[in-house]
Amino acid sequence: MDLPLWKPDSWDISSFLCSKANNKNNLEVLDALDNFLSGELSSCWVYWQILTHLNLGSNNLSGGIPNSMDSLTVLKSLRLQNNYFFGYVPSSLLNCTSLGLIYLVKTSLQELYQVGWEK
Repeated sequence: MDLPLWKPDSWDISSFLCSKANNKNNLEVLDALDNFLSGELSSCWVYWQILTHLNLGSNNLSGGIPNSMDSLTVLKSLRLQNNYFFGYVPSSLLNCTSLGLIYLVKTSLQELYQVGWEK
């Protein structure tokens, strides 16, 4: 099966995430690994309800993980490694019941077991 795949051609991830234009919200895989993205994650995840794999690793992203990511209920893998995130992993991610992989190494996020996951 061919999955829709998007590779960014600009560094403005927030405007892309918050735009409903061009049927981007039908995306299942977003792989923006090592693309020099910067800024904070937006709170527009409600547009991405069929996203199954999200890889924003090895960029220059910062801030916290927004609670709105709990709308990604079919998300299977979340890779945010090698960024400048801080704070706690929101307990709202427990609503992502399909989430089998969460990769947060080399960030300043608190341990996952603090929100209900086991190590």
